[in-house]
Amino acid sequence: MSPVRRAIEQWACRQPDPLIELFENWMPLIPKFIMDGLAMTVLQKLTDEATKWDPKSDIIPIHKWIHPWLPLLGDNMNTEIYPTIRRKLGSALESWHPLDRTARLMLEPWSQVFPKGDMEAFLIKNILPKLDRTMSEFIINPLSQHLDNWNWVYDWVGLLPVHTMAGLLNKCFFPKWLHVLAAWLNHSPNYDQITQWYLGWKKMFNDKLLAEPVIKENFKKALDIMNRTVTDTQGLQPGSAEYVSYLMSLERTQPAPQIPASAQPRIDIMRSNNPLQLTLAILKPHVIKNPFALQKIRQLILDNDFKIVRSRRTKITFSEASFFYQDHKDKFFYNRLVTFMSSGPSDIHILARDNAIVRWRELMGPTKVYQAQYLAPESIRGRFGLSDTRNATHGSDSPDSAQREIKVFFKDFNIDEWFDQEEIYFKHEQLKFDQDLFLHIIDKSLKPLLS
Repeated sequence: MSPVRRAIEQWACRQPDPLIELFENWMPLIPKFIMDGLAMTVLQKLTDEATKWDPKSDIIPIHKWIHPWLPLLGDNMNTEIYPTIRRKLGSALESWHPLDRTARLMLEPWSQVFPKGDMEAFLIKNILPKLDRTMSEFIINPLSQHLDNWNWVYDWVGLLPVHTMAGLLNKCFFPKWLHVLAAWLNHSPNYDQITQWYLGWKKMFNDKLLAEPVIKENFKKALDIMNRTVTDTQGLQPGSAEYVSYLMSLERTQPAPQIPASAQPRIDIMRSNNPLQLTLAILKPHVIKNPFALQKIRQLILDNDFKIVRSRRTKITFSEASFFYQDHKDKFFYNRLVTFMSSGPSDIHILARDNAIVRWRELMGPTKVYQAQYLAPESIRGRFGLSDTRNATHGSDSPDSAQREIKVFFKDFNIDEWFDQEEIYFKHEQLKFDQDLFLHIIDKSLKPLLS
């Protein structure tokens, strides 16, 4: 394998695509121990390049040329590359101020990559003290409220652990907020204004923060302060008790969650009251080359109650792939993706079941293979994905895209007619399964049930 080693030595680390493509092409053909040795050579070269990386001046973010290697190098990066990256990022953040939001953009790609404990420790050391200082400088003024400091800090919700953010707010925000409330209540306030102020601030917190015990306790303290004030008969304003009673009733009442209609997966042309849903599934070329992987994925499809409405094996043409993935045309991986998808046969299926789009995407797992391997190791991509391009499967992401994608590969398939004439057979499983065709076929010898 000396030619491959020479290729690695001559390779520019910040252009991962050519070498990844070389690895993907050789992977099925050479023994694992040789691949492991080559991977370690790549790891060392990436580590050396990471030591030269300057987060303040380099134009290309480091995750752009490190992340593509995650499916191949995985946990080996924990001890080699990641400590170097964290050290460099920490140094770059020494003079950082939270008004500069580029820091979050720089760190966010690593939130699901660094081990959880390492990521939290990094944020607590390098980010939390700056947020603490910024929130400590925040001035609460009901007459003229400026929210810059609040927004700079709150921008880190979702990246900082929720309990850490709750602790920061408990320490740096709520003491001042409660002090302002108490002072306001001592000056014959307008309770309508106080009610709106209280509710307005509470809306600034997301559901996860509101569920934190320390946050609940602080809002309860505010209600207690208001309640003590209105129960003092001296200077009591008409209606004040009602305002506080209203706020306390809101705390006790939890409305039933409402699922917006837009979140209900559906295809507009469905006819029956409770129809099945269609989605497009593609098993990519590297899966078709691996009979073991293909059989396992097919079995997963059947085990998860999907019905195969149409099925074909075809080599997707370059023009078809270009059209199919046109939404990614401006992405760096577009050419590699289109070239790969047209490199060999794919299996393309129309699948049906209840909530098919969501169910198929859950079964596939996250699009990025490194995330699938960490977050959903039993998913199809977690088990059989090789890289973000060769991530084993494709699935429609919405009813509209399902209809559009089905038309690309099944031009003679009429969705309206299927729902009118065939859906009821699939719904009531009046079908035969052809193992050779990997297809469910309507068995019209059985009388269909009425929906």
